[in-house]
Amino acid sequence: MRRAPAGSPEEYRNARFFLTATLLQDGFWAPMGRHYGELAHYDELDGGGLGPGYLGAPVVADPAPERLDEPFADGIGAVAPGVVRRDFEHGIVLNNAGPTAQTVDLGGTFRHLTGRQDPATNDGSPVTSVTVPPRDGLVLLR
Repeated sequence: MRRAPAGSPEEYRNARFFLTATLLQDGFWAPMGRHYGELAHYDELDGGGLGPGYLGAPVVADPAPERLDEPFADGIGAVAPGVVRRDFEHGIVLNNAGPTAQTVDLGGTFRHLTGRQDPATNDGSPVTSVTVPPRDGLVLLR
């Protein structure tokens, strides 16, 4: 069952948070819809229509859990208090498990997904830094 009203900003924030947390390691996440067994769909699952596998392979395969707490290096690690980044061939994920928003310098230009569900977040714009709200995540493309 959804933890927030369908189509609400809170639902999309929750989905981004759980998906990006799963992508920090090699996990599996199946978002549930209104009923058990009904899968929900979010723009981040297929890159806003880019298709499965749009991020490509992770730069660091199957990282050890302690890498998530270490400073960012070689494609994975902490980039701000509470914020972890993992790099992929075609993009990056950021996950803020902390209680406050954090601004992160990306070290280059990336692009937000172009989504239909939450265009305030996934507006397709290029960025060199982003502010990740608390308990939220972002998927950005190279």
